[in-house]
Amino acid sequence: MRRRRLAAPMVAFMITSAVAAAPARVQSSEPQLVPSEPTCAGCSIRLERKVTLASEALLCRIPAGVARDSNGRIYVGPACDEHRYYVFDGDGRLMDERGKRRASVSRRSVPGEINQLWVDPLDRLHVYDASDREVVLSAHGGTLMTKTGGRAPFSVLAVGDKRQLHHIPGAYHPSGEPFHVLDDRSRLERSFGASGNPAVVAGGGARAAEPGSAGDSSATGAAGAVGAASAMSDYRPWLTKRSIARHDESSFWSARVEKYRLELWTHDGELVRQLQRDLEWLQPGASSGTDPPEWPENVVAAIHQDRDGYLWVMLHRLVDASAEPAIDWQRRYDTVFEVLDPDAGLLLATLQVDDLFDGWVDGMLRTLREGPDGNYRLELWEAGLCKEPGPHKEPGPRREPCPR
Repeated sequence: MRRRRLAAPMVAFMITSAVAAAPARVQSSEPQLVPSEPTCAGCSIRLERKVTLASEALLCRIPAGVARDSNGRIYVGPACDEHRYYVFDGDGRLMDERGKRRASVSRRSVPGEINQLWVDPLDRLHVYDASDREVVLSAHGGTLMTKTGGRAPFSVLAVGDKRQLHHIPGAYHPSGEPFHVLDDRSRLERSFGASGNPAVVAGGGARAAEPGSAGDSSATGAAGAVGAASAMSDYRPWLTKRSIARHDESSFWSARVEKYRLELWTHDGELVRQLQRDLEWLQPGASSGTDPPEWPENVVAAIHQDRDGYLWVMLHRLVDASAEPAIDWQRRYDTVFEVLDPDAGLLLATLQVDDLFDGWVDGMLRTLREGPDGNYRLELWEAGLCKEPGPHKEPGPRREPCPR
């Protein structure tokens, strides 16, 4: 695996290896082990910077939420003001600031301290605040709906046009479950995902074993018994966090933070398939030095399925333990990208870069990068899998030629 700093807007790396025949897709609840070496000779991962969001309002902190609508508008919040969010055009120019100090926005639409932003398939902006309130806004900032009493999600996926799949770690949700399907009025339909148990259905129906009970062997269940002293004494919030990515209309991928295991779930709560990779440096137990440990140093940071059906895995890898975690995170960590063919269960390409990316926004990578003036700017990058031209006869993805 090769590692370099992204010093230019365009970078392409090529990882090649011997070719392995693609196995038939395995339908099993047992994890399928993904081979350790890339199987697509000539394939490489390319990264290209597309948008830089330059605004004084974004220099104070890492924004909790970044979302993009179908017109290319980018929503960011919070930044310096925890009660405001910002709207940029597709080229990164600031269009608007919305929140408490904006007189044209009604008081009902003013969010509290913003925890998360999400744009649904109908281009409605959902703002989740620290008061467990969800405000649904039009593209112009008008209030369409306000809901109270729910919990702000860590991440959101669309289920059709109006339903939602929320990820709220079991340690922060009364059910102890990590996944929650909401109807078109943001009412809870079901919760599931702790250990493949039947879904917890709102208002009755099949229920998972109670967190920490004999019927629940998951780490999520043990850590998710909110309010139970025995569980909180061994509390590990990061064990219940997941990354999620859309697979198709009826299912999604999930990944744990501390373990390279990808799980395919239906929206009804059925665990369909698991893919697993063994990496020496990604081992449970390594922490950031706190006692008890709160966050592992090497983690699965995010996942994404591209339009061709390939599964992207983003990992953070500790490379310089002398760098301060809260100050110099760009020097402390590298980002590792891996692209998998989930149908074949194969690794296609891998890439390690000397920069810290922290997730996907509508198919684009996001990162906070230091500019020449010493200030940090939010950037969106495009990632793709390409293939070098040449006499490659082995099976593999049909890709566009890599840029020169």
